Amino acid sequence: MFKREIKRPQKPMPEYQVFPPGFWHAIAAVMLMIFCVSFTGVLIFYFIDLGPHTKNIAFIELGITVALVLVLSHLTFMTSRGSIYSNALLLKFNRLCIFILVIGNIVALISGDYENAVLAAVGLALGLLAHHIYLSEQYLKLIEYYETIWAHYRWNRRKK
Repeated sequence: MFKREIKRPQKPMPEYQVFPPGFWHAIAAVMLMIFCVSFTGVLIFYFIDLGPHTKNIAFIELGITVALVLVLSHLTFMTSRGSIYSNALLLKFNRLCIFILVIGNIVALISGDYENAVLAAVGLALGLLAHHIYLSEQYLKLIEYYETIWAHYRWNRRKK
């Protein structure tokens, strides 16, 4: 079985903190992304437009939204476990949601559906605010803190 080689951490182990710097930024970004993802799910369902004769429309919309929320929760969990790849994927997922919301807003405005246009605009504002938080200095300090702590944990748990 493939095992990755664990390298010795370059940075010293930081002092353990219950609420490290940037923790509240991460909580705020996740809370904003929850609403952004739910609005994205609604707009994806709006794009599909299955028609009135389709059965189980609510289950399809719920399934789309649950899938998006599972992606968000998994990436956030892995980021909190020190995975730099998950942090990059989380930022790309945020950009994907923003892109879908921009396209949804344009389509809704062109078609004259102002309810979905307002929904897309609110989701877009929340997504852009979360994107700004993901790129903030405090959030990046938190990511660096988690990477360092988990690198030391993995180094100490390796088989000698």
